[in-house]
Amino acid sequence: MSDEANAPVDWANKYADVELRYAQFASRLDELIRALLHSSDLEVIQVESRAKTVASFKEKVERPGKSYKNPLTEVTDLAGIRVITYYVEDVDAVETLLEREFLIDRSRSLDKGHQLNTDQFGYLSRHFVVSLREPRAGLPEWRQFTGLVAEFQVRTALQHAWASVSHKLEYKTELEVPSELRRGLRRLSALFELADEQFSEFRDASKEIGAAVAASVARGEYDRPLDLAALLSYIEDTPPAYKELRRQAEKLGGKFKDDAAEAFRDRRDLLLLASASGFRTVADLDNWLGSVAADELPLVKACWETTTDDEPPDLILITFDNFLGQLLNVQYQEADFAAQQIWLHEKHQEWVEKTRSAWAQLREAAQYKRGAP
Repeated sequence: MSDEANAPVDWANKYADVELRYAQFASRLDELIRALLHSSDLEVIQVESRAKTVASFKEKVERPGKSYKNPLTEVTDLAGIRVITYYVEDVDAVETLLEREFLIDRSRSLDKGHQLNTDQFGYLSRHFVVSLREPRAGLPEWRQFTGLVAEFQVRTALQHAWASVSHKLEYKTELEVPSELRRGLRRLSALFELADEQFSEFRDASKEIGAAVAASVARGEYDRPLDLAALLSYIEDTPPAYKELRRQAEKLGGKFKDDAAEAFRDRRDLLLLASASGFRTVADLDNWLGSVAADELPLVKACWETTTDDEPPDLILITFDNFLGQLLNVQYQEADFAAQQIWLHEKHQEWVEKTRSAWAQLREAAQYKRGAP
């Protein structure tokens, strides 16, 4: 047999020849999983992807205790994608999505947390070895990746934090940990796991409370505390006072965005402004909206005109909830909005003074028109 036939295979060079293909595969999978998460309404913290570098590949296949016949087919993370979720349940949801969209090799996939005994430390993620399934595998843009596998690593934010910090300690197994530290690490990993469970329980409880608050507000029980759940429920129910004030504002020329994401941010600011103005219950907010619609239309007109006086007349700048915050800003000028770190305008104080001046003039004109002394 020739010396060439007996020579060890230079796997690092062989991988270098296909590294670009794996990098392209990882990049395409990154784009795909982001789109799939979005279409499934699965909100995650982060998606990361990479192809294993030649140096990393070489270190792995030459690591003591490792033996490969063909590492190009046996190493499963040449293309790797990491999905970091908020909650443990989201890890399950991502697994369901992967199962629907890819072929999962269960014999090479693993849940590292289930590998631990009850007396071992560690808080680890799930790894799924996947390949393309039909019909995607047959599409022209994916055909070049047929036969390749990739590894999806799915973990919660706390699992990721544990992995990142514990990696710095450089303890791969419990046997490497000094006995003096083992108990502490076990307790710490248990706290991380408990925190993940608690976050899920708090989320579920928050949903239940939100549903109860929404039902209460829908029944007109406005004497309840004004918190975010109550405010959102109140506005989404479009009560008469809210609806009437918007109608009056639009009659005076107001044009408002209907942007759900922006409106949610503005409603959170509105809650802070209402609290700073002394509103404690939903009834306080409802009464204020009714009083403005009935008695303070000059304030509405002044706010709208000073907000838009430097802008094109057809430009729609803000949501109605942002506008309500501006009304509070002007009417309750003495409230400590600065302490709430709410700045609705770059030149906040200058705008407030300008609007209050316009408001006073419009009130005076309205009183004169009615024949008031």
